[in-house]
Amino acid sequence: MRIFFLFSTLLFISTTALAAPPEEQNLFQQGRAQFEAGNFSEAYELLHHAFRENPGNLDISFYLGRAAFEKGDYEAAVMAFERILIMDPNPARIKLELGRCYFSLGSYGQARQYFDEVLATEPPPAVRQNIEMFLERIVAADKRHFLSGTVAVGVSADDNARSAPSTATIQTVLGDFTLTGATAAAESDTVYNMTVSLNHTYKMEDQTTAWKTSVINYNDLYSSLHDLDINFFGLNTGPARQDETSSWEMHGILNYLEIDGDRYLESVGGGTTLALQAAPWAMMNFGLKMEYKKFFQDAAKNAKNTLISLGPLCQFGSNRLGIFLSHENETASVIYNSYSRNSAQFSYERKLPFLDLNLLAGCKYQKTEYRFQPLFGKNRTDELRDYSAVVSKPLWMNAEKKKTLTLNVNYTYSDVRSNIGLYDYDKHVASSSLAYSF
Repeated sequence: MRIFFLFSTLLFISTTALAAPPEEQNLFQQGRAQFEAGNFSEAYELLHHAFRENPGNLDISFYLGRAAFEKGDYEAAVMAFERILIMDPNPARIKLELGRCYFSLGSYGQARQYFDEVLATEPPPAVRQNIEMFLERIVAADKRHFLSGTVAVGVSADDNARSAPSTATIQTVLGDFTLTGATAAAESDTVYNMTVSLNHTYKMEDQTTAWKTSVINYNDLYSSLHDLDINFFGLNTGPARQDETSSWEMHGILNYLEIDGDRYLESVGGGTTLALQAAPWAMMNFGLKMEYKKFFQDAAKNAKNTLISLGPLCQFGSNRLGIFLSHENETASVIYNSYSRNSAQFSYERKLPFLDLNLLAGCKYQKTEYRFQPLFGKNRTDELRDYSAVVSKPLWMNAEKKKTLTLNVNYTYSDVRSNIGLYDYDKHVASSSLAYSF
């Protein structure tokens, strides 16, 4: 009985399809014409009306599915193509369309199944190439672990490596005194440095939530002033969420610094960053970081530090403009080591129209106000002005542009003015580096 009912239903649908009335044929022709003209919403309405008049017409269901797909209604497209497969389970073209629909819906397992069935029919080379492209994208979408990083080596020349003050005579409440020893006058030195940074991202199944971890190790080795050698290690890790218009991250922080081989500073804390697409050409960035700092050689500097930052990043063709504003507050164990700091930084980046060069220029103003300094009888105020320029050139990259070797040449001039002469100085630093990124 059940077989007889199914046979009767299919016979009715087939008979209806063969005996389509003129008005339904007219709707179908109009809908197909709108589809071929690229008017997919209008085509869908006409074809859907024609489908209601004759649900067994496979041509109507086919173009109805294609119109639904083109206007972004992938669920409706799946329903249309699945109806065709009920009556004819073999057409590879319908399976190809269903593969595309399920791919667009993010149902990669079902999409892969239909694509594999089409490949099994040995389709034409163009179709096979198209399917292989989709399968590659499915593999990429299913990927969970992503690793990137940079290894850079460089050398720099610093004409005031110890940040020695501009004057050797310093005024204090005990009277004037003249500096002697290593910090009495500016000393230049050559510095060799190496940076290794690694970034790992684990994406959750929804592809918008992830866990991100970054590790950095930085070393400075001085040619002569070995007591300034530093070794820095930093770790950030935490959850992240990203969609088409925003990116939000939270992370724990662990930093460790050695100077001349001795433990100098350790800090632990946490932070969060938020980036919002304010306009097609502008991204607004916000940041908050809180740390506890432990100074191994001077407990009076142990402190709680809070940093708040914001600023837009704008893209105009080949020009990228960035503004970075921040406020930092550090409360130390001993009050005269506490400070409040405000800074503003401007950057401009552009790809130059010759020799495949990239230019990054920037300037920074920073004002730091310390609490009362007993030795000098007043509050301390420092003002920093930095001017820098970096020219970079890619020397090599692989075909996928996922691995690059870049040469960077950098120059920075720092001018620090303080109301206490001991902290008043300026310096010039020129450097170059080779960076391999992957």
